Amino acid sequence: MLNKAVYLIKSKDTFAAVEHLLEEKNPVVVIKNFSELVRLLYWQEKDLHNVITMGRAAIQYGLSHDDDEVRKVAKAIAYNVASFTWPGWDEIGLKITPDQKAMGLDAAKVCVRLAKELMQEDIAKSRARWILGAHYLAAGNVDQAKYNFYRASVYANRAGNPEEALLSWAFIYIAKRDWHELEVIKSRLDPMENGRPFIQQINTAMRVFGDAPVHITE
Repeated sequence: MLNKAVYLIKSKDTFAAVEHLLEEKNPVVVIKNFSELVRLLYWQEKDLHNVITMGRAAIQYGLSHDDDEVRKVAKAIAYNVASFTWPGWDEIGLKITPDQKAMGLDAAKVCVRLAKELMQEDIAKSRARWILGAHYLAAGNVDQAKYNFYRASVYANRAGNPEEALLSWAFIYIAKRDWHELEVIKSRLDPMENGRPFIQQINTAMRVFGDAPVHITE
């Protein structure tokens, strides 16, 4: 199913690939196939243009259904599209255009909306808010970035996840260019279970968005 969809994108057009996926009549299966295809196009094909094209088709398909399971997968696809189009990961060899970043911001917005409409758990709402804040940071909208990172930290704390709460605060300080407080957050993260990967994520974002030296924690 997925290999043929990729083949149709390359040999015909994305509409043919959508038609192929819609031959399956079970909406849950359809949206899950869309989800797998979006990930395949990013991780294997490195085809960000069609990640966005197929991702938006998938999200629209999900929004056309009332079934919560379908809409939950559409929300996950929205998160992935937003994540894949965020320059803060600094993926080697990946050039994200302004238009693609704008599409990612739009996907982040619907991700937050669906997390609320589906009454998802606090950690899901936190991550949706985080990726929206991340896109506002990339767009240079500091106020909206700080607001959404703060909301992400509140949800993470409610979920009992202090690491992700601290990560959100780290990005607030990146948005504020407060390098002293950022280093304090990194020192608090360091001994935590997922602290080192989060510190690496913070350091990468500092390279992309900041103008201060990056202090690497060994």
